[in-house]
Amino acid sequence: MASIGSSILPTPSDEGTPFYLRGEVPAVPAGSTSVFTYTVPVSQERKLKQLWVTALNDGFFSLEVDGTQIATGRIDNVAHNVVFKFDPPRPISAGVLLELLYNGDDEPTFVCPVTAFLSGNDLTI
Repeated sequence: MASIGSSILPTPSDEGTPFYLRGEVPAVPAGSTSVFTYTVPVSQERKLKQLWVTALNDGFFSLEVDGTQIATGRIDNVAHNVVFKFDPPRPISAGVLLELLYNGDDEPTFVCPVTAFLSGNDLTI
């Protein structure tokens, strides 16, 4: 929030109701898995602000909107936590499917957890 004197004025990023989505799944080596799927409710527009992904095994993640990639990143031995910021916030329409996919490398040879958080704002339309 921006403040002027004793008044508090909303900023564009403060519009709507805060939205948070968390997903956690075991990622198999050399496999692809869906960390989360979510459909934007009817009468809502979602404005995505940030995606955070962490994993102990190396791999790639891809956030897709109705099958189209809008964010991607690489988890490796140097960066186990990756943050993708949408600047400006990315609007997603009602009824659209969001899915986070994770493709693990073939090392290590055991299952490791992948955790992700997606944040944004929901606006009633």
